[in-house]
Amino acid sequence: VDESLYLGGLQPTTLARDLFGGGGPSDEARRKRLQVANQRADHMMEKKYKRVLQRARLSRQVRQKREQERPCSPSVETDDEDDQVAFDHHQVVQQEEEEVERLQLAMYADKWSISRAITVCGNSQEVSAAAGMPST
Repeated sequence: VDESLYLGGLQPTTLARDLFGGGGPSDEARRKRLQVANQRADHMMEKKYKRVLQRARLSRQVRQKREQERPCSPSVETDDEDDQVAFDHHQVVQQEEEEVERLQLAMYADKWSISRAITVCGNSQEVSAAAGMPST
């Protein structure tokens, strides 16, 4: 197969009517198998990533619980294998927690609007015009 004929090689394009550039019935079956295999691989990678993040979350919760139960000095290091979780996954978990907290704060924070901005920062004519009262 000459992949240079198809935009993006063996990837589906929006420029072609048929997936992967067309062809005969046997090519169609092959393309369908490739498409299904690609979807399965994507799904497996997503599931694996979710499992790794879940393990990192669990490890982080266990470590935090241990620190609360028995406070120790930061210079003392434990040799438990459970505490040795990949740093990047802990960062991802921490970023997710911070993002959730930020979104919750944004949801409950005071919202700004044009009328509120005019009330706070505007002069008397702008405030009365925004309230619908005639200016004096």
